[in-house]
Amino acid sequence: MKYFQIKTFGWRNKFLDQISRIEEGFILNNCKIINNCNNNSSSLDFIYAHCQSSWEEAINYHKYCTKNAKLLLKVLDVPIHCLDFDKERTREKLRYANLILSNSKHVQKEIKEILGFDSIIVYDCIKDLEYKKEIKKEIDFLAIGRLNDPEKRGFLIKDLCKILREKRTLVTCGPEKLGISNELGIVDDSSLNSLYCASKFCLCLSRREGLYLPPLEAMVTGCIPIVCEDMTTVSEFIPKEFVCKPNIESIYNKILEIEKRYYDYQDVAINYGFIYKKFFDKKTVAKRIIDAYITII
Repeated sequence: MKYFQIKTFGWRNKFLDQISRIEEGFILNNCKIINNCNNNSSSLDFIYAHCQSSWEEAINYHKYCTKNAKLLLKVLDVPIHCLDFDKERTREKLRYANLILSNSKHVQKEIKEILGFDSIIVYDCIKDLEYKKEIKKEIDFLAIGRLNDPEKRGFLIKDLCKILREKRTLVTCGPEKLGISNELGIVDDSSLNSLYCASKFCLCLSRREGLYLPPLEAMVTGCIPIVCEDMTTVSEFIPKEFVCKPNIESIYNKILEIEKRYYDYQDVAINYGFIYKKFFDKKTVAKRIIDAYITII
């Protein structure tokens, strides 16, 4: 593969961000990450902005530091459900892009229908996780992410807690807490891997997602995700065996149904996980971005 020099922009957090993994993927594809705007900026091949919050900085860099490089803007989702979503301002920023990238078929469709732009799907990368069969299933349910976001429907997890009472173990991790027991907050990747492997089910009850990585990561690690049928990307990635209606009765019944033949259903998850581990690997995702860039040079 040809060697490319890339400048990246994106929200950064040691345990939560995507941009660090994307950069690692670029490096694995024999590319170089450029950190500073200097005399070498003219040799840049492309600028990659991973999320909407980083677009403006990337656009300004493109304007004032280099005009030779192509500008690639990634759309993680089109947040039409947010009251502060400014469609015209979003369009204005996207007009600066030489290429628009999207996170899923669902996002690609919304970019076209709502914003009026074409895009290339490159997806996002999962964490470097693996299935560890030797870890015993000691946790009944795991829930991950910003669980206080109304779109994540943390209230369904609370309702499930009321039904289960003290009979089952529920663990949550992520930047937001629900006010229940066994909430770990943000954990490192090694701990997250162990939590997935030790959990029978991952409760992925969100409604609106640009991609939704937790159910994919769950399957990679041999944990069965429970996903609601109205989740925006459910038809793209989630086996029908793990899908239920977005109400507590359907969720509970789906869990009981799977528990009757848990290891058969786990095999389904593991088989999908084997495929997804490669498909959403950081090197593979970075390669898609590079290949997308090549289409415009």
